[in-house]
Amino acid sequence: KQWYQRRVRGGLHGKLYAQAMFAIFNELFKNVVSVKIDTDEYNYPTGSGSIAFSSTDSYIKALHANYIEVKTSTFGPKSIEIQHFMEDKPCSLCDNAPGRKFCKSECFQYFCDLCWKRYHQSGSQHVAVTRHHRNKEGDYHH
Repeated sequence: KQWYQRRVRGGLHGKLYAQAMFAIFNELFKNVVSVKIDTDEYNYPTGSGSIAFSSTDSYIKALHANYIEVKTSTFGPKSIEIQHFMEDKPCSLCDNAPGRKFCKSECFQYFCDLCWKRYHQSGSQHVAVTRHHRNKEGDYHH
């Protein structure tokens, strides 16, 4: 069975556990099947994680939300950014080049740079998500 993953980047409070994230996202978007909080080598939360949905509709609803605000008795309010989880997939059109861009607006497909320009003409309302690359020092770069 295919799960639809979303990446939660930045804004996760250190006291926000996976069980709480599961409850929050399941209440807002439904059909959550798993939550993973990213940790460093010392098991300390890094402020990001991933959420998997069993439903395309729930996934798309979360994808379009972009941000949610969480407020609890221990902290709050805290804004959490939600992004598409970028996979290593080929371009959906040419199938030759790596799909470095994902259209989160309507297409929900991966594109190489050339096919993105061809398929999404200037003035298009489509929004691309791009992979953040990690260099040797562990910093993220576009």
